[in-house]
Amino acid sequence: AQESRGLGDVYKRQGLTAALWMRRIKLRQASEALCDTPLPLKRIAEDLGFASEAGLHRAFRQATGQTPLAYRMAHGVR
Repeated sequence: AQESRGLGDVYKRQGLTAALWMRRIKLRQASEALCDTPLPLKRIAEDLGFASEAGLHRAFRQATGQTPLAYRMAHGVR
């Protein structure tokens, strides 16, 4: 059996790059913030390290098929 040499091997086995893995984590955290807090999208984007509110909006919609506002209205704080 071959031993893992680090996180890069873990990502490869899962078919992910480190950047994609981090993006998934950020989007999961954004989903939680949208559901659990009344924070504005701009603040969530800043807190999670997105370059802009538009960047989070684009990434969220691409990943979920919903805008962050639509997601929030369906799942969380109104």
